Amino acid sequence: MSIPHVDAESWQKEVDFAEGLVLVEFMTLTCPWCKHLEPVLQELFKLYGDRVKFLQIDALANRGIADRYGVMGTPTLKFLCSGRPVGEIVGYLSRNQIAAKIEDALDSYQMCLEKSTPVAAR
Repeated sequence: MSIPHVDAESWQKEVDFAEGLVLVEFMTLTCPWCKHLEPVLQELFKLYGDRVKFLQIDALANRGIADRYGVMGTPTLKFLCSGRPVGEIVGYLSRNQIAAKIEDALDSYQMCLEKSTPVAAR
């Protein structure tokens, strides 16, 4: 099973109104570091997929969303709770470094949900 893709049409349903922690990879099809990161994220998806919703979005094809979240390069990983950013990783990191960031985000996740309301429809 591979990481699902999201686009501008499905963003609100899949991200803004998602329950729980969402990890979105902003990537492009021509990004060499995104290609290197793909097997790492697939492995982490299998490991954490029951606790974190993993998604990918093409930052060039969905420039408005990338701009809204301040994405200036790829790969960029955004941790989101109720559509709001709660953390990010910019560039390529190792599997262990990303796993540590996921663990940190999961530790902070409950507080995020308690203090957050869904993003209003745009």
